[in-house]
Amino acid sequence: MKAGLERSKKANARSWLRVGRNVDTEPEPGDIVIFWRDKPESWKGHVGIFLGYSSNLKRVYCLGGNQGNQVSLSAYGADTVLGFRRLSYSEMITLPDPILKIGDKGTVVKQLQNALKSEGFNCGTSDGDFGPATMKAVKDLQSHKRGITIDGIYGEITRDLLFELINE
Repeated sequence: MKAGLERSKKANARSWLRVGRNVDTEPEPGDIVIFWRDKPESWKGHVGIFLGYSSNLKRVYCLGGNQGNQVSLSAYGADTVLGFRRLSYSEMITLPDPILKIGDKGTVVKQLQNALKSEGFNCGTSDGDFGPATMKAVKDLQSHKRGITIDGIYGEITRDLLFELINE
């Protein structure tokens, strides 16, 4: 809530399966992970903030609450994952002024990364570093409209396209 992200507003873990956007592949740290408990069809579950996988991909590490009446880091079997969700900001997305390109850094790049992710363009973690993943996400955005040069540079035309998508 304090981060300005959408949330379930319900006590049961499975309610998180209806919040945010489904992440089928490549969850990133900070995504929500939902697990089943007892059996897959049970109403019981657990929800946490995804941190990563074990080296053999059999365990999922997450930050969770209400585990022994405390917040803790825990590992769960990857075979108990029901899904991963990427939360959107419940507040207004801020689009930075252009021009941004590979090598740029800072808050404005983070704003761009958050805006790209809000529209489903995977740029990795919002770290404020305009690297190869952000450039690919900008190119993916640019490929959505004919007549735009697909160069991975966030310029005025690309900003206008992203603005249109956010405000659809």
